[in-house]
Amino acid sequence: MKDQDFTEAEFDELWEKGERVEVIRPKKATMSVFSLKIDRDLFKALVERAQEMDIPPSALARHFIAEGLLANGAEMPTEQVLKILQKRIRDLEKAG
Repeated sequence: MKDQDFTEAEFDELWEKGERVEVIRPKKATMSVFSLKIDRDLFKALVERAQEMDIPPSALARHFIAEGLLANGAEMPTEQVLKILQKRIRDLEKAG
């Protein structure tokens, strides 16, 4: 779905249905670079899952980070976020 603005409720409904939407980010620099060391097997699982989803591994990693933060109140230490990411990657390995 392109060129359409959604209310938060409409977005939530699309999300629940599993619909793909294009998110257009502002042109100004709003991103920061974050380097992360992870086990090679976890990295391989992340790459494989991202390929299945046809997205870059970095986008999937950002998704997992945001998911973990939001699921836990958005005020989590980085260590907890990383633990959530590791668990999700292990879950992907088991499902894969």
